[in-house]
Amino acid sequence: MVIETKPKPPLDSLTERELLEAYEDALAKMEGYKEIVDRIQMAIYRRMNDNNSTALLVGNADGEQMFTCERHDTYEYDHSGFTPLLEELTQTELRKCRTEGHMSEPTWIPPKWHTQQVKSIVTKRGGKSLATFNRARTPKSTKLVFERLL
Repeated sequence: MVIETKPKPPLDSLTERELLEAYEDALAKMEGYKEIVDRIQMAIYRRMNDNNSTALLVGNADGEQMFTCERHDTYEYDHSGFTPLLEELTQTELRKCRTEGHMSEPTWIPPKWHTQQVKSIVTKRGGKSLATFNRARTPKSTKLVFERLL
């Protein structure tokens, strides 16, 4: 698919009316292209889901990788959902991934979970701990990272 663009006169030579008309035209085209991009992205996500993968990797006839398109998901975590981990993890593991609540005059500092440390520990443990961690997370955003290699 090739998107054609026509050479345009320098913008400084346009009248104010022509400049605003050109802007209106560009915005309309951009919206049309955005719809096309959104539809293509959805097809890419469907293909990844069908392949049970997080990337599409395309090679040429020589076996060299030409394209890579990876899905990057980010998550939000409800730290109250980590509460069962207080009974599942050892004291050593808890010290690595949680700061206990304490007084710092004149205010109380609540306990705090360190999500990256929790993830590292429960990923190694697997099982019930990993399931607890996964229940506490909700998808925040998904984006595609695309690169043409050749």
